[in-house]
Amino acid sequence: QQQQQQQQQPPGDRAGEHCWLVPGIVVKCVAKSLGADYYKRKGDTVAVSAGGRAATVRMHGSGDELLLDATHVQTVLPRPGGTVVVLRGARAGERGALERVDVDRFVAAVRLERDGAVLEGLEYEDISKAAA
Repeated sequence: QQQQQQQQQPPGDRAGEHCWLVPGIVVKCVAKSLGADYYKRKGDTVAVSAGGRAATVRMHGSGDELLLDATHVQTVLPRPGGTVVVLRGARAGERGALERVDVDRFVAAVRLERDGAVLEGLEYEDISKAAA
């Protein structure tokens, strides 16, 4: 049965690779098909569905709520010192402060609120700005 479940997953969907959406983060809409009112605009995830593959996003400014697929949004990084949520890995779900960003390697370091541990080398898509 486990083998059957693995075969049903879409290609490239290993270990929850696409199931990263959680409520309470800021995302940016990257779907041109949604038009100029939403393309490259940010919003807060207010609810998640389809096992983390889709989210209801309340757009900043307009307050419009859209149901968006995970492929139509991307993570947002705050300025250093801003609060982020870890989306993947052993510390997924934890909050912390963005310490620094390595723009050459596309990775960041985060100091976790819970125990002060610093997570180094987090890829941009593994963290996102926490919603206010």
